[in-house]
Amino acid sequence: MKTTRFFGMMALMMAIVMLSLSSCKKDSNTEPTAQKNKADENSAFAEKTFKDLGGITDKAMNNGQKMMKSGLTFKQSENTCMTITLDLSHQPYVLTIDFGATNCQCDDGHYRRGKIIVTYTQGFGDSLTSLSTTLDNYFDNDNQILGTRTVTYLGHNAAGHLNWEENVDGSIILANNGGTITYQSHFNFEMIEGEATPLVVEDNTYSITGSASGTTVLGQSFSNVITSPLIYKMSCTYAVSGVIEITPAGEPVRVLDYGNGECDNLATVTVSGYTINLILP
Repeated sequence: MKTTRFFGMMALMMAIVMLSLSSCKKDSNTEPTAQKNKADENSAFAEKTFKDLGGITDKAMNNGQKMMKSGLTFKQSENTCMTITLDLSHQPYVLTIDFGATNCQCDDGHYRRGKIIVTYTQGFGDSLTSLSTTLDNYFDNDNQILGTRTVTYLGHNAAGHLNWEENVDGSIILANNGGTITYQSHFNFEMIEGEATPLVVEDNTYSITGSASGTTVLGQSFSNVITSPLIYKMSCTYAVSGVIEITPAGEPVRVLDYGNGECDNLATVTVSGYTINLILP
């Protein structure tokens, strides 16, 4: 079963999605009816911030389970001040990721401080078991991140595929009095190909469904809905198909379409009848 490998990939996949959404913002001057506000920018930033958080916790979770020694403190790499401590003395188990009280430059170039705390029960990976991530005075590039992230393993669905559920309820207080973004999301990740070859990652294919919503620093609400499942092949950098509708309050819907199955870096965005061709970053 590829449960632990999957969580490490999850953040990467959705980060790619939101980098694509941010490219829509760059082309917004071609959208004749769009208001000049921060809906697209804030939505993309929140999505990527919480997916980055997921990537950190999932990688630490996988490494911590491999060590499986209660009270052990270790580092993921030699060039980081981040330390990880695993407590297996009682349930729920606790994995603490500590960046220290002052800013620490991480491998991705971000400066972080504070703690990420992951709680889970023995047997994570069994059906309906879950892990929960909370934050203790946690900052990323001086933006304070608040809230919770929960991942639940659902076992096999009606189609016979492994699937996971991710829920986020959080907010971001931007540095330098930049305002507050609120963000909630609910996604399902379904492995539609690859379960039969647990030692091979390249043949994995995932179908992603769900939605997100929130408010910008200006108080404008937004919602993102996957209207046609995003299909990701691990042999391809980008989604090969799928559609997301992005709706800032009071503005036209943006429709982001990844195409019909080809592995390429092309997509389109349609707004008020105008279609823009995108080359994804």
